[in-house]
Amino acid sequence: MDRKTGELRWTFRTKGKVESSPVIAGKMVFAGGGGNLYGLNLADGKEAWRFEAGSAVNASPAIARGWLVIGTGDGALYCFGKGE
Repeated sequence: MDRKTGELRWTFRTKGKVESSPVIAGKMVFAGGGGNLYGLNLADGKEAWRFEAGSAVNASPAIARGWLVIGTGDGALYCFGKGE
């Protein structure tokens, strides 16, 4: 959604149910859907990155100091990034 007008800017269809809140980092938005974690371009919603977790990504991603952390339904915890 556009921050100023509230109008819809783009949509993205995942390969499963989205059960978590997305998180924005820089020019990307990260969200889980089904067994995948998606990295989408904030400007146009196009998929830039995907991680296939093999289990439901039903936790909201967290971002801090250049790291992206996500938990999955099978109890796994994944960490991506290069840090500061």
